[in-house]
Amino acid sequence: MAENKQPSQLHFTYEKAEGYGLVHATGARGALTPGGDIMFELFSEAGVPPEEEVHELNPDGSLGRLVDPAPDKETIQVLRRLQVGVAVSLEDADKIADWLKEKVVEGQARCAVIASMRQEEQQDA
Repeated sequence: MAENKQPSQLHFTYEKAEGYGLVHATGARGALTPGGDIMFELFSEAGVPPEEEVHELNPDGSLGRLVDPAPDKETIQVLRRLQVGVAVSLEDADKIADWLKEKVVEGQARCAVIASMRQEEQQDA
């Protein structure tokens, strides 16, 4: 009788989906869905750009000084541009969180090594 042997390896192949794109994120917002998943959106932050500007023209025809009045100094406006929405199960979110924490630890260690190397270079100079 043939023995059913469990494979010893699992091979993953990665393929970028149509429309794949890299996004830069500075934060996230989201909530639990009624079905118990986590839905979140990654966003990037920037100052709110003006809808339009008026500039003087220099005598040579080049762009001159900005004429528009200064923005309100008492209010800081920040644009949060939503980049992508993600829905994950609680189990998958837990795995992703663990993976992200591992990458944070790796990144901190790498930054410490780089900082140490730079400090050594400055002392040698």
